[in-house]
Amino acid sequence: EDIVDAQKERAKIEERYKRLQDTLKSLQLDLRSSSDKNGKKTNGILRSTSPSTPRKRNHVRISPTTPPTKGLKSRSPVTQSRSPPPLTLTDEEFRLRFIPRTPKDTD
Repeated sequence: EDIVDAQKERAKIEERYKRLQDTLKSLQLDLRSSSDKNGKKTNGILRSTSPSTPRKRNHVRISPTTPPTKGLKSRSPVTQSRSPPPLTLTDEEFRLRFIPRTPKDTD
């Protein structure tokens, strides 16, 4: 019984593999036919840059004589003195402090 189940599973996998191969072939044919219509010649590989242009390498040169800069502290948009420690405000205090109030209509 286990052998029969294994054979059925293998047959399913092989069928799925064949379908995927057929799908891949049809996609490749579609790609070739669309590139032929556009007048472009491809090797079946899509490239974002033309093969004739070499890749540029971005090198960063660090001068050995330049000391690291000191005193560059990251600045937070909110200063410590004005912002409370996290989770110390009640919901009402938070609303009053941070949520903008819209004027109420008085008719």
